[in-house]
Amino acid sequence: MLRQRQAAALSAPCIPQLRLHRCLCRQLTALGSIVPCAATVAAAAEAPVATPSVAHRVLSAPKDARFSEDRTVFIEEFRIRGNEAGPDQRANIITIANLLQVWGSSRAGARTQNIHCDSGDVDVLSLTLLHYHTCGAQEVGGNHGVAMWGRANSGFAAMPGMDHLIFVATRMQIRMEAYPKWGDLVRLETYFAEDGRLTTRRDWRITNADTGELLGAATSTWVTINVESRRLAKIPDKVKQRFLQLSPSPPRCAIPAADTRRKLPEFVWPPQLTAPIQRGRRSDMDPNGHVNNVAYLAWALEVIPEDVYQQYQLSEVEMDFKAECTAGDQIECFGMPLTDCASGNGCAQQFLHLLRKVGCGTEVWRARTTWKPHMVAQQSDLAADASSAALIAAAAAAVAAAPAVAAAVLNGKSHPPSNG
Repeated sequence: MLRQRQAAALSAPCIPQLRLHRCLCRQLTALGSIVPCAATVAAAAEAPVATPSVAHRVLSAPKDARFSEDRTVFIEEFRIRGNEAGPDQRANIITIANLLQVWGSSRAGARTQNIHCDSGDVDVLSLTLLHYHTCGAQEVGGNHGVAMWGRANSGFAAMPGMDHLIFVATRMQIRMEAYPKWGDLVRLETYFAEDGRLTTRRDWRITNADTGELLGAATSTWVTINVESRRLAKIPDKVKQRFLQLSPSPPRCAIPAADTRRKLPEFVWPPQLTAPIQRGRRSDMDPNGHVNNVAYLAWALEVIPEDVYQQYQLSEVEMDFKAECTAGDQIECFGMPLTDCASGNGCAQQFLHLLRKVGCGTEVWRARTTWKPHMVAQQSDLAADASSAALIAAAAAAVAAAPAVAAAVLNGKSHPPSNG
């Protein structure tokens, strides 16, 4: 008898659930509970499983770079990648600045040097003195130039009729309403316009390509210089005529002109805020051999107090370019609050930033940043996350209830068992 029991135990399926079912079957049946037999369980396991659904079968791809119908606006799209998003899953000002002004291969023979102008010495940094062929040192702006005038043997865009004339980028301003999230498709529209007798400007509109939401805008100011006389120069009339035919009419301003002409205040010494000394790295170099100006912005943000950085969102930066910086240069980073950061009243905060070279003391870059509380944006994100979590929980509950429903039907019950 003992040997028969051992043989029966060894021949039983090695499934704990079935062994437990056999042990408790009589008791559960006596209580009137629903207990599927082993055959029912096996049949349910062999039933076809529905293909899981996905949120998106196809993610929309960036469209080809293109002109508007009247060929005065150049449009290009980019998807925010994982390495461009921060802990909050959103892009930051560095990502946006890179999209606007990464040194691409579509610029023309850019050079950096000191030019003596009527208004004094102009020291230009990495977005610096460019042959006018570039029509902008920005990623989208450079591609715009190539699309209009083709590519020269040097690999850069080339516009005829601008011999000995170059552009000096003197100022740039970025204003953000909201930052795109990781995976968002961002559309940049860029165009240029005459802006006074000796200056021109290039503007950008930044939108969500899928929803059309306005994310931000940017503008930059350029002056024209004759490299032989090293003085400010006017664009030749013939070139200007062609130039204006390729710009919107009437001229557009992505940021109101009155807001782009605000002078940055003088820096007050000694500095109230400092950051560790930064060094230009080889990986920071652009095709002109200078530190990409986006690195300046990243360095300058290190002086922002931690509480402001965590509780506020950078909504605007106004930058004046003073001098170039190369690999190996050591840069001091200073900051000065322009508002009362200790008030804690939730109002916008402003800071003045200054970068200068260690040793010679040459000012490289100056900027003003404006920070606004981002509690509203955080609350919106939390609400969206809560909604998503509720949907996931509901789906999980439905999946968990499915086996019980199937068992009830297989055992002749018209209604599934209650949660009790």
